[in-house]
Amino acid sequence: MIGALASLAATLIAFGEVEAPRTDGPALELAWDAPAGCPDLASVRAEIHRRIGDVETPTASEPIAARGEILVDASGNYILSLQTRVGDITGERVLAGQDCHQLADAAALVLALLVNPKASAAPAPPGPPPLPPPPPSSQDPPGPARQRSGLGAGIAAVLADGVLPGLAQGLAARLFYQRGLIVAAVHVAGFLPKEKPAPLWPGATASFYRLESAIEICATTPPGRRVGGALCLGGALVRLHGESAGVSTPGESNAHWIEALFEPSGHVYFTPATRLRLAADLRGLGARPDFAILGLGTVYRPAAFNIRGALGIDVLF
Repeated sequence: MIGALASLAATLIAFGEVEAPRTDGPALELAWDAPAGCPDLASVRAEIHRRIGDVETPTASEPIAARGEILVDASGNYILSLQTRVGDITGERVLAGQDCHQLADAAALVLALLVNPKASAAPAPPGPPPLPPPPPSSQDPPGPARQRSGLGAGIAAVLADGVLPGLAQGLAARLFYQRGLIVAAVHVAGFLPKEKPAPLWPGATASFYRLESAIEICATTPPGRRVGGALCLGGALVRLHGESAGVSTPGESNAHWIEALFEPSGHVYFTPATRLRLAADLRGLGARPDFAILGLGTVYRPAAFNIRGALGIDVLF
């Protein structure tokens, strides 16, 4: 850009290098058009006058007309088109750059040199340094969470249907690691015991206890956003324990199986390191085992699908 500016200035200065008496300078008619955020007509005129200064020097003897226009191309670069006319002599050059202020300064320099060939080429003195940003107010809402080590842990209350006879309540804990948009998580859950009457023995009941461990891989929203979510796929290992009551010879039994899981979730940060998380799980298993307890026979068969909701808090380390 500097080489183009020098060529432009050398060409246009020649228009003003004519013999003329000392004067305050010819009239300059300037039309200027630039996008918002770029120097306006008043700013360009002020820069021209600053560069001309008060030194009396030979100047062009004829009025000068100029038109400058700054446009933005498809790639975001600025294009300056500067047209000049001194008497019958016209000139036009086009400059491109990434800073429209530099292009406006280049136009001001060229026009100042047309009026006064010894106009100053020195840039304007720098302004005062910008003020530092104010400290964040304690009343401001917490901003997006910054990504820390990627490790985190959470605990949640769970309400489920299909995991035990009737609705079941439980607690779940999870440990997760996030890298970019991928999260790997392991979690465990336990449910409060539920009772079920024995179908063949009036007055006899069976109590069931359920424990789970699961692993899942999730696609999540980018770290740093205050509100986000994730979609997870994985599998869980289930242990169901049952004990009989109300019979002369109480018994107990255990069953194990694997379930596939799908879990959509959402979260919102209320501090940079803590977030509220809401999740919904849909789980299903293949072959369903019949659960038999000594003294009661077959008393329970797990549902083919179960659904649950979890509300909890995650902490980022």
